[in-house]
Amino acid sequence: MVVDKELILLNKNIEKMMTEKQQELNNVVSKYGLRSEEALYISQELDIMINQVMKEKALTK
Repeated sequence: MVVDKELILLNKNIEKMMTEKQQELNNVVSKYGLRSEEALYISQELDIMINQVMKEKALTK
C-alpha cells in the first residue's frame, strides 16, 4: 500500500516535471525559434522523460 502511494506520488512528480519542461520548451521556441540549439536540447530532455515514463508504464502493466 505504501509502495502504491509512493508510485502515485512519483508519477505525479514526473508529470509535473514534464509539464514544466514542456512550458520551458514552448517559451524557448517562441523566443528563439523551433530550430534553436536551446530548443533542441530541451526537446531532447523532454523526449528522454517521456521515454522513461513509457518504459515505467510498460513495466507496471
